Amino acid sequence: MKKSLAEGISGENLDIIAGSAPSADTKRKNRIKYRVLELLAKQYDVKEEDFSSAELEAVPAAKPREVGFDRSLIAAYGHDDRVCAYSALYALLNTKGTPERTLCALLCDKEEIGSYGATGMQSNFFENTVAEIIEGSGRTCTPLALMRALRNTKALSADVNSAYDPLYASAYEKKNAAFINQGACSTVKPESFVL
Repeated sequence: MKKSLAEGISGENLDIIAGSAPSADTKRKNRIKYRVLELLAKQYDVKEEDFSSAELEAVPAAKPREVGFDRSLIAAYGHDDRVCAYSALYALLNTKGTPERTLCALLCDKEEIGSYGATGMQSNFFENTVAEIIEGSGRTCTPLALMRALRNTKALSADVNSAYDPLYASAYEKKNAAFINQGACSTVKPESFVL
């Protein structure tokens, strides 16, 4: 009871339950581990050696559910990212005719920890993709051509806003906050918003 909330549950002391049933092969050591590896190989074609270079994350597996007697809210892990990814992909796939410019929906992860890793926005993935598009169009991709292409790019970054919570009122500016059931909310950050 003397630990602070930050010390209450340390990540190093969390264990993920991946299985508990042993393999039928009684000659094996670590029969539970081997059974989990059998299942991973069968269901996902993942082998033990794949873990040496894999980026793995454990997330809650609960299904989305409605919240409230009126069922007006949704509780779901990662719903904020899913709703933004879905709407971006839907818009891209339902574009009519031939667009004037190249369209792109960039769906990245690791946003909560600063967008690091091979699949986050701190990686060179987007710049490398633009360079490939330039080369694929028959032009030479020099550093200057890449910088010009990126400079001429227009982007809209989507995420959700947090709604005002009266239990934590000090964390919000009440006159500059989103409220549940009060219509759509749009936040513009002039220093990073380009259109």
